[in-house]
Amino acid sequence: MARARGVAVPDDLEARTAAVLAGKSPALKPVLLVDLERGRRLEVDWIAGSIHRAGLATGIDTPVQSCIYAALKPFSGGGLPGEKASPATS
Repeated sequence: MARARGVAVPDDLEARTAAVLAGKSPALKPVLLVDLERGRRLEVDWIAGSIHRAGLATGIDTPVQSCIYAALKPFSGGGLPGEKASPATS
């Protein structure tokens, strides 16, 4: 996606990112998961949704981001669909 939009991306970016992630504790959770578990509103429209929409606009397949977006969109308001969101806490 970045290259298609004219952004210079180092050839080894994927390998470097994988190496950084491999060194992280398995106990760490993505912020979207923490928010989902706590019933908070999700920033899924701005994270996965923006990549999904950019893919549609440029004709680039984004199957992983599109799947994440579709799966989490019903929870974007917080809690289960139809439930009131929990207030954000620090």
